[in-house]
Amino acid sequence: MFAAVSCVYDYDIPVIGESSKALVFDGSIIVGSKARLDISRITPTGGKLPEEEDMIVLYTWWVEDEDGTVYNVDNNGTVDLSTAPTDKAYKIVAKCDGKTYSSPLQKPIGAPQLDTLTFSSDGYAVYCNVSFQQDTAISKYVALSFEEIWQFHTDFQKAFDVLTEYNEDSTEVSYKVIELEHPDLSRYYCWTQTMSSADVLVDLGSLGGKAIEYPINTFLTTNSRNHREYHIKVLARSLSDREYRFGNTLVSQEGGFNLFTPNPGEIAGNVSCEEVPSEHVYGYISTSSSSSIEAVLDQRYLKAMTPNPYSLVVPSPSVDLSVYLNDGMWPVAWMMLGDSMPVGWGKLRCIDCIEAGGTLEKPEFLN
Repeated sequence: MFAAVSCVYDYDIPVIGESSKALVFDGSIIVGSKARLDISRITPTGGKLPEEEDMIVLYTWWVEDEDGTVYNVDNNGTVDLSTAPTDKAYKIVAKCDGKTYSSPLQKPIGAPQLDTLTFSSDGYAVYCNVSFQQDTAISKYVALSFEEIWQFHTDFQKAFDVLTEYNEDSTEVSYKVIELEHPDLSRYYCWTQTMSSADVLVDLGSLGGKAIEYPINTFLTTNSRNHREYHIKVLARSLSDREYRFGNTLVSQEGGFNLFTPNPGEIAGNVSCEEVPSEHVYGYISTSSSSSIEAVLDQRYLKAMTPNPYSLVVPSPSVDLSVYLNDGMWPVAWMMLGDSMPVGWGKLRCIDCIEAGGTLEKPEFLN
């Protein structure tokens, strides 16, 4: 039997009315790579909602080291720290709402040593697994992020032939879908890229064992990442105990509040206002160095999706193909009724790279 006992009390979350102008800092300093910073305002949970223009945040920012050396923001909106010394302490300084905000000077934590980046599959999904030695870790906690680049075909599905089959007395008909040879439509192969939206926080101590292997990303075997060539680059950085607790608390709150969830206004960050030290500023800016590892996957795990022949449809030129897909139908370019129904390729089923959200040229990793 398990019983949970706690004290319940009212807590006035300071995000109503004028306090909606409270700033939220989301940033990191990665020595040897780059620094980034995003500043936003807290969205009120009640009371009179602010005007949209009141939620806009205009700011400038830069990175300073312990000697006062300034590293300015580049055209990509980040600060290049690829040549910054790793033995110095750094901080982010920002000007916003007529005041100056900064993180404390911190020396970077050493980067964790990554060993391997491998792929595996259970026939349904593909897993990207990163591993490193626990006994070489400088910190007990690690943050993982990744970037992806892959080449895919813009056609919605592969080509099939639907054969009509009769029984011996020709009273019943059945259909069989056969995959056809892939035609030469190389102009429809495109590149695209994306990056993880948030760090994955890992407690090495909770995994156990000397060799640590962690599934950093997963996707279905029918996903376009399997079409031809898939690249992934994993970045790892060590976290201090405080930063891990801060990040882990935010993750727990995103999953909902419960008996043991800390009050949001009591999450201790490390950004302060120089003119008004008592001002409540939300957010945490970390300082670390990073390590990275890359791997490439071919078509080995690709699985073609075989359609039900009764779901095939020749689309109307005036209807977007996605409408048919959302209804569970398979749009085809042309179909010939009779004993055999060839399902062909054509421009109705193919779109160019720009429409597909990609490029003809292979992009470079962002970091």
